[in-house]
Amino acid sequence: MKGLSVNTIVLIIILIFVNFGFAVKMFNKYYKTKDSGYVRERPLYEQLEQRIMKSFGNREELNKLINDFIRYKEAKKYLRILSKNKMNN
Repeated sequence: MKGLSVNTIVLIIILIFVNFGFAVKMFNKYYKTKDSGYVRERPLYEQLEQRIMKSFGNREELNKLINDFIRYKEAKKYLRILSKNKMNN
C-alpha cells in the first residue's frame, strides 16, 4: 500500500468493513429464511398431515379421515354413473 494517501487507505478499509458487514447480514438472512422456504416447499400431503395431527393427535384418526374421504369420492362417482345410466334408459 505504498504510494497511496492516508485518505485512500482509510476509504479502502471502510469499504472492506462495509462489504464484510453486508456479507454477514446476507448470510444471516439466508439462514433465517431457509427454514421458512422449506416449510413452503413441503408437499401438500405433509402439510395436511401436520394440520390434522394437531387436530386429532394420532395417525389412526388421520388414516380414518382419509379413508372416509376416499369412500365418499368413490360413492359420489358411482352415483354419478348410476344417474347417467338412468337418464339414458
